[in-house]
Amino acid sequence: MRRYLDMALLARPLRDALGALFLAVGMVVGGGYYRADKSAALELARTGFEALNGEYRAVLRAQRIFRDEYNAYQALEAGGFIGPEDRLHWVEGLRDSVRKLEVSSAHYHIDENRPTFLAGEQPGGAFQLYVSPMGITLDLLHEGGLFDFLTLLARQDLGVYQVRQCVLTPVDGEGELKARQPNVRARCEFWWYTLRPGGGQGGAAGDDEEWAG
Repeated sequence: MRRYLDMALLARPLRDALGALFLAVGMVVGGGYYRADKSAALELARTGFEALNGEYRAVLRAQRIFRDEYNAYQALEAGGFIGPEDRLHWVEGLRDSVRKLEVSSAHYHIDENRPTFLAGEQPGGAFQLYVSPMGITLDLLHEGGLFDFLTLLARQDLGVYQVRQCVLTPVDGEGELKARQPNVRARCEFWWYTLRPGGGQGGAAGDDEEWAG
């Protein structure tokens, strides 16, 4: 005896099974898109964070450079290199060094402050370098007095200067040493430097003075 399947009874369970299958497939596919979307968002956030972190580090580096450069600028300004020439301070430094030595007499002359340029430098910058040439003559007991004088001068805060040359000659022209009298004469040339905004006015005119040690 044959048995016939009632398709009407199987239709609903079949539809339910197919619906569950489609739902499962949809969840799998949707989950993949969800993960991909979240991964892309995470990568974008990480890239943005790295860029922001780089900018922050750049700001810190710029602040550190500015602080260091500004501190150096202030030190040069306080030392007399940046700003108007302070020849009174220079002369006082010379006098103080001479007083500490056995110097019979001393004479100095400062020329007029004038613009100068470094090798390869082009005019027209924001700052202009100036030079004040100075000559000094010292009557010393012996040659070592010159080195003592330069050492004392270097220990003082007298800005930026250059010893261009120093020449030693006998005082009497014969080279005979005398006790407690000047035996050698030192003639030195210094260049004192100052830095000021371009177009600034020059310093004072030349002057000279002589004093005893």
